[in-house]
Amino acid sequence: MKKLIIIVFFLSALAVLLVILAFLCLDLAGHRVLLYEVYENDKLFGAVKVDRYVTEDKIVYKSSTEYPHSLGYPSLTEKLFLKKYALTPLRFTEEAAGVKGQKRMTLIVQNEDRTDLLFLEHPRFITLKGYETGEKTMLFSPRDIMLYMPVMEKYNYWKKGAQFFEIMIPTGEALPPMRDKLEVRYLKDEYIPIMGRRVEAESFSLSAKALPEARIFMAKYSRRVFMLDLPGRKLKFKLVGYNRGPGEKMQLLIERSTMLIEKAKAFVRGRAERAPAEKTEEKPAAVPAKTAEKAFPKESTEIFFESRGLILSGRLWTPPGSGPFPAALILPKDGPLTAGEESMLNALAGAISSKGFVVLVFDRPGQGKSQGAFSGNDDEKNVRDITVAISHLENNPKVRRSSISIIGHEGGGYLGLKAAEAKTGVRSCMILGMPSSFEKHMLSDEGAAKDALQKLLAERGFGAFADDYMKKVAGVTREHLQRIIASNETVSYFMGITLPDKEYRDFMERKPYETIISFQRPLLFIVARDDRYFDPKVVDRLKASLAAQNKNGRIAEFRILGPNAGSMAEKEGKWTFVVNNDVVTLMEKWLKENGIAPEEKAPEEAGGKAPGAEAGNIALTQAAMPSK
Repeated sequence: MKKLIIIVFFLSALAVLLVILAFLCLDLAGHRVLLYEVYENDKLFGAVKVDRYVTEDKIVYKSSTEYPHSLGYPSLTEKLFLKKYALTPLRFTEEAAGVKGQKRMTLIVQNEDRTDLLFLEHPRFITLKGYETGEKTMLFSPRDIMLYMPVMEKYNYWKKGAQFFEIMIPTGEALPPMRDKLEVRYLKDEYIPIMGRRVEAESFSLSAKALPEARIFMAKYSRRVFMLDLPGRKLKFKLVGYNRGPGEKMQLLIERSTMLIEKAKAFVRGRAERAPAEKTEEKPAAVPAKTAEKAFPKESTEIFFESRGLILSGRLWTPPGSGPFPAALILPKDGPLTAGEESMLNALAGAISSKGFVVLVFDRPGQGKSQGAFSGNDDEKNVRDITVAISHLENNPKVRRSSISIIGHEGGGYLGLKAAEAKTGVRSCMILGMPSSFEKHMLSDEGAAKDALQKLLAERGFGAFADDYMKKVAGVTREHLQRIIASNETVSYFMGITLPDKEYRDFMERKPYETIISFQRPLLFIVARDDRYFDPKVVDRLKASLAAQNKNGRIAEFRILGPNAGSMAEKEGKWTFVVNNDVVTLMEKWLKENGIAPEEKAPEEAGGKAPGAEAGNIALTQAAMPSK
């Protein structure tokens, strides 16, 4: 009897173990991990990890992307839920992370042939309920390798040839998802180098009317995506790792479990022997080899001041010596602050301070160590915070009175001009990059709205969509904007997300170029043709207006500059922002011309060529406007 009980117990335990192992194997077999490196202009730019899960009725894709030396958002996370057999979307979320939780968000929920959409990049947003996109429409984006995978999973490899798929495309703008027809065309079987060896692959061409052509290389038998090549954008994704099946995953679990057990045993033995604890150096988590340098320059010190009942923080650069020195206040652009822009602001501050200036970069509410929340700050509140920051500089004993300049990046330049109007201690202003502003043509007639929409999409790298569909999108966008303008609400809610109605209305009501023309103190406006907001007609009108009024305002136009006045560069295995010296020299000469110089000397007489016209690697193409 005793033997029978033992046998029954043993068989029961074995059955339970087999069931656990069966579920574990099913889970492992339904989970696929793919790791990619991203190359731009043949240089390592970032890394992508894609997880694919299979459940009873869904296929789930998750991806995490890291661009550690990008000037934009350094990290991107996505989740895509698909119907198991149709492979059409049920839900899609994308979050691009900025500094301290600030982000750009896209949320799409599909219900048969209708779509609910939320796009939010503070303060801009759009909400759509029941937008018609089609029942069999798939989700796609040309720069997102994860969204290629469901399309290639649905492709019929037995039939091959050219096959077509209806797609909707999130644009990364406050617009409805665009629609197009994607052609996937088989090219040939070939061998390609992947992970240090030549492997057999099938190559395909993907093209659509409004999208750049892409080439994708699939594993001959496992249908993994080996490589994605976008030659028009000089972008390439290469597979560098993947999970190889349940057996290897089980081995990995066993190895990790054994390692944890050994660590536990060593810890117990150490406690028993009362041996002093030794510090062990842990290996860092797996990230791209080259990480972004986040430390601020050592010359800066943290400062704190009060505004609107909140304690705001900032970083202050002070030259050696007793002073007094001229000062500059640097302001970020609108929207969430990205790690790249944060690096740019601090690098620019350090470069200007080295020329003999006290420089302050302060954190808006919700940024850095500042109290409060990033949302809920309309233009009036932002301008008030800037005026308090100016007063903080004025009260600094090392700052020379009436020698403060404001340097605003894009939309921050507009806010800086508005704050300077109320502060007599501000001697001059500089705007770096075109101030992003609301495209008022979107509220004009149908033709003007459609043209403005096409221009906006072209700036994002899209081609021409079908004319009828463009009219529909323009109409839907106009209705959304008119609804926001007509609203008196401070905030609204959609899909559980709080939306900044008041801040968006303020943004739409801005008149940045009228503000530039009416500004009565010295103003330097630095623009470049490769800026995504650059509009030659607007720049020409500004030049003509400033010349006609004989104001002390100048426009310095570069051929190549970009909105960030520098670039990310690798130093000792880390990436950090390197300021364009041409721009710093241009700013320094402008300040000296207007009597804002570190030396106690008479300022140079203004006039003649624009400062910085002798710039080296970046050509200054536009002479300055006449000054008083």
